[in-house]
Amino acid sequence: VSNAFHTESRLQTDLAASKLKVQTWIAKAREELAAGNEAGARHALARKSEVEDLLAGLELQLASAVSTREHLTTTLRAIEARLAEARRK
Repeated sequence: VSNAFHTESRLQTDLAASKLKVQTWIAKAREELAAGNEAGARHALARKSEVEDLLAGLELQLASAVSTREHLTTTLRAIEARLAEARRK
């Protein structure tokens, strides 16, 4: 279960970092456009799109990790309950 918590935490960190990268590429595209560099702006928007694709994948992985953690936690509680019952007998 602790491994599942670690994976979930790592994915949340990666998601936050990717969201910041998207904002960075948007700002870069605006800077390039303001400077009259249309090619640079297009490049920045292409990079933003790549990061957004990565972000979508991370969101799916996080949803899966949350589901796995919840399942493992439920299973652990059930095993602990059975153990407690066995000890009482």
